[in-house]
Order: sequence, then structure tokens, then C-alpha cells
Amino acid sequence: MTKNRIKTLRNVQKITLREVAASLNTSNQNVSNWENGKTEPKLETWQKLADYFGVTVPYLQGISDENGTLFRTVADFVSSTDYRSFDLLDNSVQITINGKDVSASDIEKIREYAMFITKSD
Repeated sequence: MTKNRIKTLRNVQKITLREVAASLNTSNQNVSNWENGKTEPKLETWQKLADYFGVTVPYLQGISDENGTLFRTVADFVSSTDYRSFDLLDNSVQITINGKDVSASDIEKIREYAMFITKSD
């Protein structure tokens, strides 16, 4: 059986088990069971986990060694060579990085951050 990368990514990104559980609205025990291969998340949960860690589902599951890391911060995104100009508040904009779609929840986080840093006092 292939070992998933949930615990590895959590440790590398310095995220607690509790934080992962809270973000997915599940128990610490569920996350621990997934990390240790005792149980498997549902497909939709795999996608939520992948979005949370900024990687692809196959990479998270350990079935692909291709690091599917997406940008985790606006600074990483803006400083990348794939940066393109667009209106962040335009809901019709689909953001992709290196051909990979950025999740709707991550787009919303980027929008909220952009509104925060551009807010005038």
C-alpha cells in the first residue's frame, strides 16, 4: 500500500493535526487515521486536503512523485514567472498556475487578502 503524504506535508508546513481537522470540519482522530493509513478519506475529502496543502491529489496520496505544489502565498504568486494582470474581484476569472486550477476557496482567500492590503484607512 502506498503511503500518503498528509503527515509529511503537515509537518513541513508546520500545521498541527488540530488545524487540519478544524479546516475540514472533522475530528483529530479522523486526520490521524488518514495519516497512518488506518482509514481512507472520501474522494471529496482528498480534494479538500490537496487544496488545503496546495498540492495535487495524486501527490498527496503518494501515487505521484511529481510535486504538485501550488503557490501558498500571494507573494509567491505575484513573484512567479506565470504572473498575469487581471482584476481579482472579477468572479469570472479562473486562476491557473502552471496549468493547474487554483481552488475557489484559495481564490477567495487571495481576494480577501487583496482587499485587506489595499484598504485605505
